[in-house]
Amino acid sequence: EPYGICLSKRMELFVTDKAKESVMKFAITGEFLNQTGSGGTEVAQFTGISGLCCEPELVFVCDCGGHKVQIFDSELNYIKQFGSGELSFPTDISILSETIYVLSQNENCFYCYNMCCILEKKIEL
Repeated sequence: EPYGICLSKRMELFVTDKAKESVMKFAITGEFLNQTGSGGTEVAQFTGISGLCCEPELVFVCDCGGHKVQIFDSELNYIKQFGSGELSFPTDISILSETIYVLSQNENCFYCYNMCCILEKKIEL
């Protein structure tokens, strides 16, 4: 059950799958390369995987039910997470000019984080 997709600057596609609670990596040709994730609350597990975005060497993935964002390298190795205790049902994410924007479905707002994953402000919609 594909949900989100992003294209990295390295011309690799990353796709979130809600049924498998996972992130899949594909070559631009469609060749399957790698996958990570499963259902759960531990590292690289999700309870409602949703939107994602790519930066040159990083993949940011929203865990809607887990109320956090998990960060992976371009090979889908877990790096860290942020937003626990701050985010409520994050559904989508985008990055521009050193700011990470996270959309919160439950609160009708978006959060702005710096690239160190520190919350800077919340903007109501």
